[in-house]
Amino acid sequence: MRLADTEAASLYTGRGGDVLYRWAREGRIRRYGTFERRLWDLDELSPHVPGEPLPRPPKPQVKGGG
Repeated sequence: MRLADTEAASLYTGRGGDVLYRWAREGRIRRYGTFERRLWDLDELSPHVPGEPLPRPPKPQVKGGG
């Protein structure tokens, strides 16, 4: 697990922080940390390579399984 704050995770993915929060609400990624300091696991996110299209968003995680 490699945790990063919202700004660093946004730079890593090439997407804005609002997208990270939306993905967390949709269950695509998990948010860590506290209310004051939100952290994101970079291992759950695809990096953006400059000059290439943005990577696909993660698929929603299935909860419950039953």
